Amino acid sequence: LNVMRFENDADGRAQLRAQWAILDGRTGKVLATGDSDISSAPRPGETAPSAALSRDLATFSQQIASRIVQLDQLKARIAEHRPESQGP
Repeated sequence: LNVMRFENDADGRAQLRAQWAILDGRTGKVLATGDSDISSAPRPGETAPSAALSRDLATFSQQIASRIVQLDQLKARIAEHRPESQGP
């Protein structure tokens, strides 16, 4: 994970820019990489700039979680088509 920016700008708009990678926990092999550039404006009535940052962080987390789910689904499909003699 390389976070290049995680702050509010002068207008209170939250900005999150990051590069990330998902690695195989056993082998260390890179399974997926991504770039995230997320920005959200403060909502009416919000006084804390951290609220918009929190939303950006939630969106970022959802992006990575979605990619993990996709990888798990791909792994399951591959396993379904693998001949039994090859094993796991």
